[in-house]
Amino acid sequence: MNKSSHVIPNAPATKEAATKAKTIQCSGCELEKEHAQFSKSQLEKRQKKKKNADGCRVGYCMSCISDQNRMRRYKITPEMVQQKLLEQNGKCALEFCTTLINKETAQVDHDHRSKKIRGLLCVNCNTSLGGLGDKVDKLLISTCYLAKDEKDLTPEMLATVNRCMLTLNNWHKAMLKEEEEEEEEKKSKSSSSSSSSSSSSCTTESTEIK
Repeated sequence: MNKSSHVIPNAPATKEAATKAKTIQCSGCELEKEHAQFSKSQLEKRQKKKKNADGCRVGYCMSCISDQNRMRRYKITPEMVQQKLLEQNGKCALEFCTTLINKETAQVDHDHRSKKIRGLLCVNCNTSLGGLGDKVDKLLISTCYLAKDEKDLTPEMLATVNRCMLTLNNWHKAMLKEEEEEEEEKKSKSSSSSSSSSSSSCTTESTEIK
């Protein structure tokens, strides 16, 4: 009988060893992590594909990938995320939401124009705001749409609405004041430019008379 060239691996010594989750070292944090903490593509890179200049295989866990994406898109470090989480008591930044978030699940909410970081949201709240383009006018239109048929506000809901309306009114007044100041500044610059032009014209005429 021909001997098979196939070598049968030794069975795990214990049941615990047989059921132990497989781990692999992340190229970023250099921690041993279970395969489930890597995306399929990064796990394949770390196991058998991509290599760096030193010949070592490269592959990052999902936490490190998330850190890299936040730094690239928002210029926010893992330490800054952790600090923000402490300020928000580990919860979504929208006060009505009780969803707990952590460094892995937190969604960075930012002003698309100024790039300023507003806070960290849960996936559902971030998706809801994003669906309306993060636009105050669209959110207010949606609020008015719901409010026209809302008849039964609880005392708690009414108190929240009153508080939010006060905040909104103060914001609106500040916006109007800022617009007025900008308009006055434009008028002042225009008047100054006209005055300078008129003065230059008078000087030219005076020179010609002489």
